[in-house]
Amino acid sequence: MSEKLNRSRIDIRIETVAISDSGKARLKNEDSFGYLSGEFGFLFVVCDGMGGSAGGELASKTSVDTILGHFDSVPEFYTPYKELQSAFARANAKIRQIATETSGLDGMGSTAVDALIIDEQLVIAHLGDSRIYLYRNKRLHQLTKDHSLVQTMVEKKQIKASKAANHEQKHIITKALGPRSSATAEVSNTVPLYNGDILLLCTDGLTNEVTEKEMKSIIRKNSLEKAAQLLVDAANAAGGHDNITLQLVSVYGIKDIPLGYIDKNPIHKEHNMGNFLIWGMYLLAVVLVGVLGYISYKLLL
Repeated sequence: MSEKLNRSRIDIRIETVAISDSGKARLKNEDSFGYLSGEFGFLFVVCDGMGGSAGGELASKTSVDTILGHFDSVPEFYTPYKELQSAFARANAKIRQIATETSGLDGMGSTAVDALIIDEQLVIAHLGDSRIYLYRNKRLHQLTKDHSLVQTMVEKKQIKASKAANHEQKHIITKALGPRSSATAEVSNTVPLYNGDILLLCTDGLTNEVTEKEMKSIIRKNSLEKAAQLLVDAANAAGGHDNITLQLVSVYGIKDIPLGYIDKNPIHKEHNMGNFLIWGMYLLAVVLVGVLGYISYKLLL
């Protein structure tokens, strides 16, 4: 299934392409996606259901519908953090209600990743191991950190990050919508967007099969619509062991990346030694020019 949306709001232009594919190993697709635009801005959602084919499919669809439904009625002036948390809480409660009232759906749940665009700003929220990436200035940055057992092991230095992708327990997630009585999403600070930015929201059916290097190359070389299809094709070519769902969102008509922009990841700020060296050399050059100027001035006296 593929859908395309072109909408404009104020001076920002948004294009999005979404594809959801069952993959090669699954008969049913337990993933869901959705998008909504309004006075509040633009909202994009991708969810990956769990709990058996019937439960997983219903959980992911319920998550998308509930989160989008919440933003369909937000007040004119709202706080992104509060409304995203409220939307996730409502989705969690709805999933649990359905599981309680329907036989055979015990334990169903869903991951969720949301990208909320308000004018030239981005706020993201997530639970689970579905991800959001930002393609900017020919680089691909992972904006979310997986809520998974393996990610916890990496952060505790129990395993190396290079071992995480193929770890036997990589499927175990530590946070999701549905399994617990309450769900608190991880919500980012507000992040500025720049002209030409591309967001990629996706389930692990993509990231388990396609490397970040491959994803970056596909996005860089192709139109949004073609890139979306090629990403799904690449995941299937690598085995297609799970459902594959993604949304690509491009942003235009806003300010360009400012001169001197050096932040590698606008959410997970990383210290970049290369950038430190560049600025260090720049400061050294300024000091040398000043010293040489002073010496020349003294020699002329």
